[in-house]
Amino acid sequence: MGTVHLAGLLLGLLASLTLLAPPPLLTLLLGILTGLLLSTTQTWDTIRLLLSKLPLGTSSATTTDEHGGYAYGMDHALLNLQPPATFWLNMGLWKSVDKSDFVGACRALAQVVIDGLELKDGDRVFDFGYGCGDQLLLLLSQHPHTIVTGVTSESAQALLAASRLPPHTPTTALYIGDAVNPSSWRKPANSNIHHVPKPDQTYDAILSLDSCYHYTTRLKWLHLCHQMLKPNGRFSCTDLQLGPGYARAVQSSRISDKVMLLKLRAALYLTGAPWANFLTPPAYIGQYHSAGFTDVVVEDISANVFPGLGRFIKAHRERMGGVVGEGKWGQYEMAGRLFGWLWEEGLVRFVVVRARRG
Repeated sequence: MGTVHLAGLLLGLLASLTLLAPPPLLTLLLGILTGLLLSTTQTWDTIRLLLSKLPLGTSSATTTDEHGGYAYGMDHALLNLQPPATFWLNMGLWKSVDKSDFVGACRALAQVVIDGLELKDGDRVFDFGYGCGDQLLLLLSQHPHTIVTGVTSESAQALLAASRLPPHTPTTALYIGDAVNPSSWRKPANSNIHHVPKPDQTYDAILSLDSCYHYTTRLKWLHLCHQMLKPNGRFSCTDLQLGPGYARAVQSSRISDKVMLLKLRAALYLTGAPWANFLTPPAYIGQYHSAGFTDVVVEDISANVFPGLGRFIKAHRERMGGVVGEGKWGQYEMAGRLFGWLWEEGLVRFVVVRARRG
């Protein structure tokens, strides 16, 4: 029975038992269902296809071999999967890493953002968009005496991030919600957090890694960050802004350039990035000033981000040799082509930003 069908049956079973089962049983059923749904990840897809392609029999340990005896097949491959896994998802800084080292590139980009905070022992840090927690783990490994709080919008990622934190880390509190709407922030299920942070000049530093261009809107978020930072508090993020190719296309009278601008808006819309967040460099810096930030430094690192990411996605697809289904590769290949096009046409630039609360 397929994973989706089995998950559906479990959902039905859960619904029928909701009024009868005690909370511990519900918790058990939810745990089983979550495990089944997580089994559709790339790792399991890889194992399934590998097992189906090997000439050693079927992948089911309950089948028989060609002589009628019990066959283990290749199911024991599952026993060889070893943690720790990483769940990085940013565009990466490809300047000083191998072109096939996605994790290394993601760590390098996170390091640039963390370094921009100039952290000290006891600093209170807020992370917007912590994802599955990799950047938090990196930060805490280097600054174990900081007090970290964060919010992200995806519940599954928040739960995974919380589960990956080292034991006994009472100085770390992770929330789920809309980055620009503190009233939506809530603690994850089964969390020992007893309070929700208030944006009241509480934090010494704020970071955001490959996230803030999705917020609705960045300007609203910058005002919130200013409100949350202590006087002279530090700010560090990666972001996107319009490039010189956009200005040229706007000034051009050619139909092809007008079509390119329409394609740009459509592409950004499909990636969930509001058009209001895409500004020319002067207007971009102006948003920070209008929100009350000073010492704003914007560094364009596009040349070490977009091309490397595009090369990695293409080469990694070829290395995997069709192991993972086309549907799951599609989103990444589309992203790789999109950012390659944006880079080549000079339409969008990838920047690192550092600033202080005025």
